Amino acid sequence: MDKSAASSTNVEFETVHAVKGRVRLRLKRGDARELLPRIAHNLRQQAGILRVQIKQTTKSFLVIFDPDLISIGQLTDSLQS
Repeated sequence: MDKSAASSTNVEFETVHAVKGRVRLRLKRGDARELLPRIAHNLRQQAGILRVQIKQTTKSFLVIFDPDLISIGQLTDSLQS
């Protein structure tokens, strides 16, 4: 599993599962009730993001995206900015 951290918002997440066009990430640190809706909103504003689904109970979010427009690396990098 890949671990990433966002320095500006003190958000840590890990990649739970990733395949072309789909990635599930889990929040490792922070208040899921506050952060997950904000993360989902920010992701939905990006070109190539087709759907974002959050699960408060597991502190995770599923992102469906167009791999021709955005890569998993670009997606996770955008969470850190």
